[in-house]
Amino acid sequence: MDNIQDIAMKVLERTKLRGASFSEVLVSQGESSLKRISKGQVYQPTAGEGMSISFSCIIDGKRVNSACDSLKALDEQIENMFFLAKDLPREENLFVPDRPFPKVTLGPGVTYDEETAKLEDERLIETIGRVNEVLAPEGFIFAGSVSHGRDEIVFANSIGTYQSYISTRAALQIFGFDPKDYSISALRTVAGKSLSQFPVEELAKNVADKLSYQREYLTRSGGKRIDPFEGKTEPRRFDVIMEPSCWAGLLAIFSGSWNGKEFHDGTSFFSGKLGSQVMGKNITIFDDPMSPDGIPKPFDWEGHPTEKLALVEGGIARNVVYDSALAKKYGTNSTGHALPPSMRYYGAVPEHLVVKGGDSSVEEMIRESKDPTLWITTLHYIRCTHQQDGRETGTTLHGVFLVKDGEVVGPTEHLRFEESVPEALSRVTHLGRSLPTLSMETDETPYIVPPMRSEGFRFVSVADRKV
Repeated sequence: MDNIQDIAMKVLERTKLRGASFSEVLVSQGESSLKRISKGQVYQPTAGEGMSISFSCIIDGKRVNSACDSLKALDEQIENMFFLAKDLPREENLFVPDRPFPKVTLGPGVTYDEETAKLEDERLIETIGRVNEVLAPEGFIFAGSVSHGRDEIVFANSIGTYQSYISTRAALQIFGFDPKDYSISALRTVAGKSLSQFPVEELAKNVADKLSYQREYLTRSGGKRIDPFEGKTEPRRFDVIMEPSCWAGLLAIFSGSWNGKEFHDGTSFFSGKLGSQVMGKNITIFDDPMSPDGIPKPFDWEGHPTEKLALVEGGIARNVVYDSALAKKYGTNSTGHALPPSMRYYGAVPEHLVVKGGDSSVEEMIRESKDPTLWITTLHYIRCTHQQDGRETGTTLHGVFLVKDGEVVGPTEHLRFEESVPEALSRVTHLGRSLPTLSMETDETPYIVPPMRSEGFRFVSVADRKV
């Protein structure tokens, strides 16, 4: 493995020598092992290591970004930057930091798990076996993936900021299927800094239960699923019990609403609403890059130390997020949410959302649902339809179930929804335990979110109908 501290310093030295007035560089180097599973068996074991060198320079009043994957390509990339700078317009009010950020000091084990760092294939195989032990006796098959990796990351800039840390990461995606009918499917995902933090059997049982509900009902009904619309075409509202992956996906698309740039532009849901009640009193949302349940990140993409920030407390909007350039422009402080240089034109975004959970189980939510309620596994292809309202659309995926009179009736057709995320979070009646969860919209950094029951969620059609 290369010494990436030396590489970062070489980038700064060479760009300064070439004539850059300011430079910043992020170097990451890592190893990983991943096993993709089909029909309960590994079909694609992959392993490897790699490096990424991303850097940004101020050249004649213009910001130019570049990247490469080895020191050999560095000089050529630097020359390309200066060549490109000739034709770029000068930027007014170009932000350049005037002092280094404080150095982050980490205790042992904060971002790093010793066992995970060994990258032992036996741990991946053991995890696969634990899932199979739950699914296989029920006649179901396990597909998906399990992975772990370790990384070293260094950030430096030409005014003296220097940050570094080592980290580990792990992820498990359990897709369960009925081999006789692949339309019978279920999903649970989890990610964090170590495989040992995952409740593997609990997640696998959740998948197995959903598969069983589908198989038993479809056997009785001759393969026909319940149509919640009953042939009607107008939108309908149902109470919903949504698994963590659903809320993680909705929040991933909604997270731009906390962007300080959009807040001041007046295009954010939170514009003019800080200090106001915008969600239910039982909803508290933080951005916590250093949560031990996630994949900790001690500094942002410009080297600013990260820390826990309250975004919504008891349903009241508290903060939006800034990088250093936005903070200077709007007369406030950076919250440590800088994006990579090539994306900073967009503003700043929270990437480590945590929703404070409760003590309700999904089983309790089901028992207490007397009116028709939909229990939803995950959501797919989520898109924003109205930014200021926080409205989003998408479809359900991998299992939806009708619940009535406290019992699961059977699987429904998949549905298309259009709903305001803040409004849905204003009608939450139950919250479960928060878990680090991936969604169909977030495949690397987990959000730590609970299952939640919300009333009156708006659906517009079954998924194969035109909206």
